[in-house]
Amino acid sequence: MVRRGILAILWITLVGCADESGTIVAMTLVQNVADHDEGYHYELFATINGGVVSLKTFEIRVAAFDSDQSFRREIVCHQDPSQVLGVVDGIDQFLRPIGGIRLRVDADLRHATGLFITREQNGDTDPAPSTEVFLTCTLSPKGSGTLGCILSPPTDKAFIQGTVAVVPSSEGINPL
Repeated sequence: MVRRGILAILWITLVGCADESGTIVAMTLVQNVADHDEGYHYELFATINGGVVSLKTFEIRVAAFDSDQSFRREIVCHQDPSQVLGVVDGIDQFLRPIGGIRLRVDADLRHATGLFITREQNGDTDPAPSTEVFLTCTLSPKGSGTLGCILSPPTDKAFIQGTVAVVPSSEGINPL
């Protein structure tokens, strides 16, 4: 039942990336995932063949809408905060929970073994990930060429903070 709920939330997204090619990375993050601190942002990385590849930089911000009494915490592109990538958590005007993020990335993630999110300082030009690893997961096959994992802090794997589904473009099953 929980798994069905998580999968449903994965696909309930507000806005995806404009690019229609590439691998799909669908993520959910739980309510208590912190907003980014002033002067910092988050960066999503993949581990592929022992190397590290940056997939996306993002920020988390609160967005409340007084007209319909809805509330949500949005995930926005770090380079262009007007580009909403998805929602961490929220309630719509009908009091239904909303959440999820869907990214298209250029990297071929068919052989990725893990994902991790770091906290990066704004203005940092070093392409290497910071040592401040926020969440991490080990990818495993989930069928039909997809990969999945459960996000948690590196120091407490029992503290679940979200889920990830990866759909490589070459599998012909990501029509979205």
